[in-house]
Amino acid sequence: MTPVLVCSVYVPYQIEKLQALMSVDIYTAWYDTQYFQFLCDIATLVSYLNATFNFAI
Repeated sequence: MTPVLVCSVYVPYQIEKLQALMSVDIYTAWYDTQYFQFLCDIATLVSYLNATFNFAI
């Protein structure tokens, strides 16, 4: 659960950073948004896989 919790704690800081970046360069902000979403999705996937393998073991 630690990677998911780190993502959820970091979200407000990331949103603030992206809002500031959006006024300067919208394409870089979009890229950073997609990258951060990808990292959070991977963290969630790892959490689900951990729960699945713990149940199987």
